[in-house]
Amino acid sequence: STAAVVRDYIDTHPSIKDCLTDGLINLSALSRRIVDERELEKPEAVLVACRRYEQEAAKKETPHLERRLRATLAKSRVEIASRVAIVTLRADWKIYRRFEMFLRDSLAEGQLPKLIQGSRAITFITDGRTAEAMRKEIEPENLIDIQKDLVEISVASPESIRTTPGVMSFLYGSLSSNGINVLETMSTYTDTIFIVESQDMMRSFEILSRCLESE
Repeated sequence: STAAVVRDYIDTHPSIKDCLTDGLINLSALSRRIVDERELEKPEAVLVACRRYEQEAAKKETPHLERRLRATLAKSRVEIASRVAIVTLRADWKIYRRFEMFLRDSLAEGQLPKLIQGSRAITFITDGRTAEAMRKEIEPENLIDIQKDLVEISVASPESIRTTPGVMSFLYGSLSSNGINVLETMSTYTDTIFIVESQDMMRSFEILSRCLESE
């Protein structure tokens, strides 16, 4: 149906959805865009569906959720660690037997190492010196990539982040919409962590710091 097509279009375009939810978008212009891109034949029906979506979104607790998000971020802080490296390895069980040494080396360098397991690869976030040691110790066929001279930016939040929807999405979206290429992102307990290029360090810090300002 036309309504289903409109809903799918808006739901898959987050920036449009946000503006529509906040009542900041011209519905006629939006409906014309959807008609053109989805090749629909009933512009009036599309406009009605856009209007209905906006009305339904207005009834939801978006303002309340945004207040919760802002309140949580207002109690958060931004932390930075430099000289970070990302080591990507093939997911081979033999690799795990050697991680104890690499973890110990990383901790000795003052870096809190992080390990992410995927179906085909293992991502190890560590310091540059440990990354070079891994380059020498790991067989070339098991070493996919090493990226060095990166920056880790962490947002340390109160425990309320665990029950506040949309925090990571908001922070990630704020970085990406400002042209920051996030190389890795993860969360652990109350920390939200982003790995970026060193040249993006100050800009990323400023963007995330603004996100933490309560309005």
